[in-house]
Amino acid sequence: MNIIHCGTIPIETCRLKLRPFVLEDCDSLYKNLTSNQKISDALCLDFHKHISETYKQLENWQNEYLNVNFYKWAIKMKNNDACIGLIELHELQEDKGCCEIGFWIASDYRLQGFASEAAIAVLNFTFETLRFSEVCALCEKENLAVVKVFEKLGMHHTGTLQRHILTPKCEIKDCELYSITNKQKLSRSNIAI
Repeated sequence: MNIIHCGTIPIETCRLKLRPFVLEDCDSLYKNLTSNQKISDALCLDFHKHISETYKQLENWQNEYLNVNFYKWAIKMKNNDACIGLIELHELQEDKGCCEIGFWIASDYRLQGFASEAAIAVLNFTFETLRFSEVCALCEKENLAVVKVFEKLGMHHTGTLQRHILTPKCEIKDCELYSITNKQKLSRSNIAI
């Protein structure tokens, strides 16, 4: 598999700008994600009790951006520059040509198509620029909104991973696995930005 890494480069859609996080994103990231226990638990992220922890996380990401195989974008609105979420590629398996996509949208911006719009852009980038052959995604069975996004992307349910997620509260949960190949994406004309 000939993966072509280029790092977290800016991507634009009709309504969104996807770009690397910067330290100035600290306030919105803390307010919308890392200080929210419910969201942190759902995403299996560390809950931050103080904004300094989020700032430290952003500093760590700044160092990670030096790696060409690190992919984590801030999701920003074009019309008001608000940081409304994040989207990332992880679990890169270059030998298999596969990676995993994950995303989160702030609660005030959900159910407006922003997750789908960002995910379609990153999916296109992953297949066309990086040249991965398959993208997969995981979610809890109960997370129907995320399942709808996966389906909108053309992903197919490929199985259940039992006892796969250990939450910050030490709960072990099953998760659903979805995936799409580059060939499947090419056959779907409605997956476009």
